This record gives sequence, structure tokens and C-alpha cells, in this order.
Amino acid sequence: MVDILHRVGIVAPQDKVHAALTTVEGLAGWWTSDTTGGGVREFRFGELGGFDMSLKALVETGTGAPHSHDVQISNWH
Repeated sequence: MVDILHRVGIVAPQDKVHAALTTVEGLAGWWTSDTTGGGVREFRFGELGGFDMSLKALVETGTGAPHSHDVQISNWH
């Protein structure tokens, strides 16, 4: 099966992207709103699922769409 890859450009300062990926508050702003602290968080960018656009929105506008506030993209969502 062929992989479908998407490239998402982000226009934001590097420190904002870093904070969104490495802090509890940042992750809760774009990935899942019930993120809690402690321990090590590890993921690969290929595992972001549909939340890559939420990350982009958070660092560019200040408001992401984390689970459970994610944007419905189809009628089977």
C-alpha cells in the first residue's frame, strides 16, 4: 500500500513550536485537552494523526483544536 504524506508549513517562531511540543500546556492546546504532567512524552510526527493542523493553528493563531474539540472532517468522524 502506498503511503499518503502531507506537508504542513508552519509560520511561527521556533520557541512557540517547541513549547507546543514539549509542555503540558502546549500539548493540551493542540493534541488532547486532558493532557496531564509528569514523565516523558514521546511521539513521532507520523503519529500526529489529524492533529497536525491543530498544532499549526495553535502556534500561528493561539487557538488549536485538541481532542475533544477537534474539527470534524467527514461524516464518518
